[in-house]
Order: sequence, then C-alpha cells, then structure tokens
Amino acid sequence: MLKISQGDTAVFQLTAKSAGLPIDLTGAVFVSEIRGPGGEVKLFGNSQHTAAPNQTTNKGQFTLSLSVNDTLSLEVGQGKELITKIVQGANTTYFHGVNILTVLPNVPVQ
Repeated sequence: MLKISQGDTAVFQLTAKSAGLPIDLTGAVFVSEIRGPGGEVKLFGNSQHTAAPNQTTNKGQFTLSLSVNDTLSLEVGQGKELITKIVQGANTTYFHGVNILTVLPNVPVQ
C-alpha cells in the first residue's frame, strides 16, 4: 500500500510487466490515472513519467512524479487505483494497481 499526503511531492517507482515478466520500455509513451472509489479520476501525462534509461539492465522500470499541485488535486481517501497506459508503436500495455494508494490530508506545519 502506498501512502501520500496532499501538498507533498511524490515519486512512484514502478515496473511494467506482461505475463509476469518486465517489458522493455524503450520509446514508450505513458498516461497514468489515479481513480478513487467515489469515481474521481485524475490524469497525468507523459511528461510526468520517466523510463529507466537502460532498459536492458532495468527492464520495465519507470517513475511517475507528482508535484505539490498534483497531490493537492487528489481527493483524500483510501482504496485508490493507479492505472498506467503504456504505448509503444502498435502495442499497448496497462499497469494496474488495484487499491494500492491512500491519500492523506494536507497537514500544515505549525
């Protein structure tokens, strides 16, 4: 289970797999969405993703980076899903993390 707080930055280090094996992400284009159980959906484009530069050694590894504004836009709650669509030419792969994210409220420093 991943936990982040509204108003913080967050970097998710993920591995894309197909049939249980990491896939080479060379030339991949990414779009991720975070979905909450209440139906809210936030999209994060390709510019917020980075594939590991050496896909021979680090096959399938990528990051999704969220800014302060991104995390502030997420609703507080548990049971959120992270879905990433990875497109490489004519091939599309989905990374789907079910109920893996909790967003905690922003707590100002006092």
